[in-house]
Amino acid sequence: SNNTTINSFRSSIEDNDKIISVLDTLLQNELIKSGINYDFQYAVTELGSDSIIYSNPVTVNPGIFESKIKTIIFDESFFFKAYSLYIFFPGKTRIIFNSIWLIVLSSIAIVCVIIILILFFIRTLLHQRKLSEMKSDFIHNMTHEFKTPISNIDLALDTINKQGHKNKIVNESILSIIREENSRLKDNVDLILQTSFMDYDKLKFNKEPVNINDLICRILKTFEPDLAHNGSIFKKKLEAENAEIMVDETHFTNAICNVIDNALKYTPENPIIEIKTENLDNKLLISFRDNGVGISEKEIKRIFDKFYRVSTGKIHDIKGFGLGLTYVKYVVDAHGGEIKVKSELGKGSEFRIILFN
Repeated sequence: SNNTTINSFRSSIEDNDKIISVLDTLLQNELIKSGINYDFQYAVTELGSDSIIYSNPVTVNPGIFESKIKTIIFDESFFFKAYSLYIFFPGKTRIIFNSIWLIVLSSIAIVCVIIILILFFIRTLLHQRKLSEMKSDFIHNMTHEFKTPISNIDLALDTINKQGHKNKIVNESILSIIREENSRLKDNVDLILQTSFMDYDKLKFNKEPVNINDLICRILKTFEPDLAHNGSIFKKKLEAENAEIMVDETHFTNAICNVIDNALKYTPENPIIEIKTENLDNKLLISFRDNGVGISEKEIKRIFDKFYRVSTGKIHDIKGFGLGLTYVKYVVDAHGGEIKVKSELGKGSEFRIILFN
């Protein structure tokens, strides 16, 4: 017959149980030899067809026919028909994951560490750059702050030297200028020294009972010359009935002076400073409210940083080193208190010192 082919004389493996059992054993052994010791499924189909002749297990995963692991068996055999053999690993994804999860996690950890180090490096670089700018600004300010009184003292001494002792009134006026500028120099030096001691916690505090209301009144008297000079107005609301508290009078006086001085500096015209004390439960509140230029929310977070000064456009339009508020916070913290700031640009600021009785 024209339809007769070699397959007409070949047997089917369905008719030979031994071939099936041998096929199971051969596949298992060959996979183990290749280092593959995982659960697998396989199916034998007629060549060129999806009709399953035999499979192990009986019900195989439908995706087995999409497996790339397939071959033709008995293709050159005279005794058996040619078949397609498909092998499928149902736990392939889990197997792959189990083999690489440690590598993946290690890689992710390394990448995260590298990113963190890069961010830390950038942050440190920006911080160092900012600190360098602030220190440079400090040196410029210090030179300016020291140069002005020194020049004034030199000028006063030259005037005395030229005039001799002819005019007693003029000499007394010149000596007053020298004393004032010398006191200004001393205050600047003291502030720098105090701030340097703060870095090593070497400032010593001798605490004793002090009436804060009385202390503020004494402090405001020292500002009386400025009142007449620039038209400053101080409004006192010393309402705290229990105003006595344990503080170091010297350092706390300096701290209050710095807060008031700061308010005056940043209130260019007609400064009005309201100073208030009151008792809140077991706390003593001291507040300083001004009508100055105010501080932006961004800068409020940094005003207590060393060397930092609120930007006003010109480097020397506001006197100081950027150390005053740093010192104030250090003193308040050393007394177990806290200092808070509220401000609005163009409307002024309020500094609140809270101490515990």
